[in-house]
Amino acid sequence: MTTSSPIEYEKNIQHIIVECPICQMEFYRDNKMSPSIKNHMRCHSDHNRYCCNKEGCAYITKSSERFKEHIARHQNVRPFVCKIPNCKFTAIHRSSFLQHKITHTNEKPFACDKCKYTAKTSTHLRIHKLKHDKIRPFKCKKCSMSFTQNCNLKNHQKTHNKP
Repeated sequence: MTTSSPIEYEKNIQHIIVECPICQMEFYRDNKMSPSIKNHMRCHSDHNRYCCNKEGCAYITKSSERFKEHIARHQNVRPFVCKIPNCKFTAIHRSSFLQHKITHTNEKPFACDKCKYTAKTSTHLRIHKLKHDKIRPFKCKKCSMSFTQNCNLKNHQKTHNKP
């Protein structure tokens, strides 16, 4: 952005900083009623009990558990620790921890509805289903090959660079 004077620059800055009229918390947005300040304003009503007071964060929830997890994210606290020997996995969210625990077992709770494939994670199942739908979004720019995953495309691209 080019401005002709320091005063004009300050005017532009004022358009970016939005202040809550109730608690004077500041939000850095270019629209006075941007989603974050709208969300924050709900914090002042009786309907929502838990509001994050970290500067610029408008997170609100009715769940004390979700609020604790949210605050842990700001503090970089990871309360869920894997107890398997030599595993250093930690997580902020219980759901991430539960998903991780499956990696230590042979359990594959996610099943494909088109074949007998099962997966440990919903992400692996979603990637697998692309094969059935013949969706290959990652296309090589040097040849006609395409892939369901970006990592496979990157490995393929290395073959073009070999002497």
